Amino acid sequence: MLDKFKEKLSDMNLAIREAIKSSDFEKAQALDNERQYFIITAMKDETFSPDDEFVEFLENCAKENAELVSELEARIIKLSSTTHKTGQMMKAYNI
Repeated sequence: MLDKFKEKLSDMNLAIREAIKSSDFEKAQALDNERQYFIITAMKDETFSPDDEFVEFLENCAKENAELVSELEARIIKLSSTTHKTGQMMKAYNI
């Protein structure tokens, strides 16, 4: 069961990474919500018994996720700034 969980979680992380790289922020958010639900559901399963290797895998995923969130936030801020500057330029032409 742990191997299937790791594989599924790795696939989800890859999909989120690709969504961020393609600037599809809605998709990245939806996938992240799905991933969170997947982890919570698995942890509630009585047959789920993680070992030390699995805990290390989750810690690495958490680190990667934090990096992805930071990248996503930076790209959203950049997009917002660009949009604001474009709006200012458009206003200047209307004068």
